[in-house]
Amino acid sequence: MGGVAAEDVRTSETAAPLTGVGKFLKEALLDKVILPVEVGANTQVYLAAAADAGGDRSKKPKLYFDNMKAVKPNEAAADLTLARQLWDVSEKLTGAKMQF
Repeated sequence: MGGVAAEDVRTSETAAPLTGVGKFLKEALLDKVILPVEVGANTQVYLAAAADAGGDRSKKPKLYFDNMKAVKPNEAAADLTLARQLWDVSEKLTGAKMQF
């Protein structure tokens, strides 16, 4: 997942600073899950650099990476039936057909 830059201007960022419950929720929840842009692409860069350095991750298929570490994906991500349904819907929506 990408990051958020401080220069991103949105109505919520130009409004008055949060107070009370809003401030608590931002600090306790949002600030913990939204990555700053400086670290937002670290895992993708790590994997690309590994491939460039001969550490081809495609030789170990079905790995899911989070925070630069291989981790077990959740059940939905590993569900082959759900994957096929997503593929079929994507082909219908885009009109693109891929043959494997």
